[in-house]
Amino acid sequence: MNKKCSQCGLVNFASAVECKRCRCELTAAHLLKEAAPVVQLTAPVPQQVIVPAEAAPVTQSSAGAIKLLLGFLGAMVLIFGVFAPLVKAPIVGSFNYFKNGEGDGVFILVLAFLALLLSLAKWHRLVGAIGVLSLVLIGFSFFNIQNRLSDAKTEYELKMAGNQFAGLGRAMMESVTMEWGWAILVCGAILLIVSSELPGERRVKSA
Repeated sequence: MNKKCSQCGLVNFASAVECKRCRCELTAAHLLKEAAPVVQLTAPVPQQVIVPAEAAPVTQSSAGAIKLLLGFLGAMVLIFGVFAPLVKAPIVGSFNYFKNGEGDGVFILVLAFLALLLSLAKWHRLVGAIGVLSLVLIGFSFFNIQNRLSDAKTEYELKMAGNQFAGLGRAMMESVTMEWGWAILVCGAILLIVSSELPGERRVKSA
């Protein structure tokens, strides 16, 4: 096998040690440059093909469950608030909204039980309407009691003007306070309203 010089390209005999033209040493390093390049063949890596599964409908059942829970909770809170103390007066004690069936709490009780049934029937819009109506009744009762107390204090001051015991009666009237039952009633009505405003149960198809 002849040797080709890597410097000048002259083909020399196989026994030659150096090139006849350029006197370049025909070493193994020079001969390797003339060797054909080695091409490494590698098998192609197969790419994994992901086949998408059939899109299944997603049901937001949790939203309906939350609406039902809020409606049920709001109705129960309203029922509890009817029997909670609303006004506390000296000597006579506390008064609630029910007043042994004579107060406006009877209407709130009816509305609360109706809201409970409508929540179970998933008629959430009507539940919200009951919450608004209950809130209006509660607000009317609250301001009505406030006005009656204010009128009673004014009338007492006129009648007891100049009386030496007027201070005692004034202190008793000032001790009449509103109790925590009002907050319970308002929370119950708000829960009913919120339950109707939350997004309802719907079906969404994933892309």
